[in-house]
Amino acid sequence: MQKLLTRAIDLYRTSVIIKTLINMSIRVALVVLVSTAVSYLHVLHNLEVQTVQQLERYITERGQRESLIFELAEDSLISLRDQFLQEVEQPSKQSVSRQFDQQFFRWDDGTTRNSANQQSILDFDTTRKATSFINKGTEVTSSLKRQLLTAQRLITNHGIAWSNRFINTYLNTLSNTTTIYWKNTPLALQAKADFQPSQDEYFYVADPQHNPTRQVAWTGVYADTVTDIWMVSGVVPLYIGEQFVGGFGHDIELNSLIEKTINNKLPGAYNIVFNLDGRLIAHSKYAADIQQAGGLLNVYDLSDPHLQTIFELSLAKSHGVIETSDNQEFLALTELEGPNWLFVTVYPKSLLSEPVWDSIKFVLIAGLLALLIEVVLLSVVLKSQFAYPLNCLRDASQKLADGDFDVSIDLNRQDELGQLALAFTMMTQQLQSAFQALQQKVVEKEQAEALVVEKNYALERVLDELQRAHLQTIQNEKMATLGNLVAGVAHEINNPVGFLNGSIKNMEDYIQDLFNHLKLYQEQQPPNKTVQANAEEMDLDFMLEDFPKLLNSMLEATGRVRDISTSLRTFSRADIKHKVSTNLHEGLDSTLLILKYRLKANEYRPAINVVRDYGNLPEVECFPSQLNQVFMNILANAIDMFDEAAQRTTFEALEDNPQRITIWTTVSATQNAVELCISDNGEGMSEEVKARIFDNLFTTKSADKGTGLGMAIAHQIITEVHGGEVAVETAVGQGSAFLLSLPIGAKALCITD
Repeated sequence: MQKLLTRAIDLYRTSVIIKTLINMSIRVALVVLVSTAVSYLHVLHNLEVQTVQQLERYITERGQRESLIFELAEDSLISLRDQFLQEVEQPSKQSVSRQFDQQFFRWDDGTTRNSANQQSILDFDTTRKATSFINKGTEVTSSLKRQLLTAQRLITNHGIAWSNRFINTYLNTLSNTTTIYWKNTPLALQAKADFQPSQDEYFYVADPQHNPTRQVAWTGVYADTVTDIWMVSGVVPLYIGEQFVGGFGHDIELNSLIEKTINNKLPGAYNIVFNLDGRLIAHSKYAADIQQAGGLLNVYDLSDPHLQTIFELSLAKSHGVIETSDNQEFLALTELEGPNWLFVTVYPKSLLSEPVWDSIKFVLIAGLLALLIEVVLLSVVLKSQFAYPLNCLRDASQKLADGDFDVSIDLNRQDELGQLALAFTMMTQQLQSAFQALQQKVVEKEQAEALVVEKNYALERVLDELQRAHLQTIQNEKMATLGNLVAGVAHEINNPVGFLNGSIKNMEDYIQDLFNHLKLYQEQQPPNKTVQANAEEMDLDFMLEDFPKLLNSMLEATGRVRDISTSLRTFSRADIKHKVSTNLHEGLDSTLLILKYRLKANEYRPAINVVRDYGNLPEVECFPSQLNQVFMNILANAIDMFDEAAQRTTFEALEDNPQRITIWTTVSATQNAVELCISDNGEGMSEEVKARIFDNLFTTKSADKGTGLGMAIAHQIITEVHGGEVAVETAVGQGSAFLLSLPIGAKALCITD
């Protein structure tokens, strides 16, 4: 397989015929693919348009069909209310009280019902008669009796007529009375004595507070606790004059609606029913949750952003078809008349892609077969008309490339290939004569180029040596001048300090002898009044006690000056020709002593804190004076940075966040180097400055403050003179760190700034 692939690649690279066939095949294939894609999009668009139209028809018909039961309920309730008002307002020909006493009976629990107390509820014919209930605390007036008798008759008649449509028909009054026809369910006879229908939703949805327009009102969805049937109640308010009395109602069974919503759907789609307040009425996925919540499950109680988006879009549109770009689906919306629920059909767009792709596959396959046939025919033509003459021309070109100018090709063709062969023959003759002249020029050019390269290399070496010598000269002169100055100052300080130190010790002895003599004199010769007064005036006792302390303070001061002189000599000692064993801590301390005056507080900033964290280092074989110069350059740059930063902030801010330089030393983990680190908490460097920090003559300071040689010299001392390593770690606003490593056999040196 690998050999076949390699052979195919070689043919493509070397054969113009194969390359032409492949290129044409690719282009034709692209045309086929583009046309297929355009056809796919066109068919998909047409199918989407048709789907939207079908969804609009479907959702309209579905909304009308599902709304029919609610519209019938509203018409029935309005008709029942109007008939009730008409009959109540007409005068009765019979005694209302006698009729009431014949149909209603007082029970032992204080209630009044339309069945004798001793009669079994099971014997009551609920298929032919409504049941009535009057709360035990209700005052039964003549007007109420007339209303109950009329309601008993009308609800029985209407309930029987509508029992195949509605579960029941009832009248609940503000006086806590109920008249209800519920086939096979004597609900009013089963009610408890303290039953108050005016406290339930199916009553108060019709009261003036909740229904000021006096239109048919609908409750939320609920499950009947006895029959476990999902229902919704429609109630029309009942007013006699301007007095609110109660409401006529129907309970509509929703199990079939919910079942149809879930199961009666378009293939691949699903249906949802929302209440306008966000309560979920029907959804195949959340059917169990809706039942568990008792019909009070709100879409915002679910962690389903998709469902919430569908609800919000449905509220905004309420009817029609919406195409959602985020979820790639169609939403067909309609509002069910009556309870004003939102019926939504969710139709995924993915249902359209499969039939479209099945149609487009034929177009794609046919195009690819046509492409294959075209390639075969084209290859036959190209092989006979172009491949043979081109192969001859290729062989002649190969001979020409090998330096053989004795080539012959067919010149008898009159087409473009024949003209190409003639031009190639003439070119061969011209190349033969030009090649000989070119060979001579090439030889001469190679000789000249070799000479130029040799001179350029020599100049680069000289320039590099001059730069190194210049840098080293500056370094040596700087350190020599500083060393001579510091050594001279240290020597001049050391002589008088030594003299003072010896003289003070002699003075201490002399003074002690004088004190002893004075004491002896006082013991042997009592002083007269004049001498006594003079002694008290000059406070002789205090002088005798304080003078030795004064001499000790003078000795300590001369000792400190002597230590400073020693540190200056340590820093300024001249390097010899060979490395010497050196304590790096002494070099660091002497450098810090020289820079001590710059570390002190000034008018712009508080003093710079220096934290020393020295490890137990062995002595290092090095050139100590040059290493001291490295320490000096790094520490001086850090101080310069702090001084510049102080110009851009307040003294109080610097006191709250003190400027700090930290130095620590240790032995490396591999025990072949010592490590020294100097860090600051300054402003840090940008990546551009960090990349050029060791370049010769590069500086971020003004011309009168920096030369750009300090860090370049430090880099040369560590890497070239001592064979160590130097690096920098920094970030803007996070300080800077210089890392130096100095090999000492099994040890190294590291400095961070």
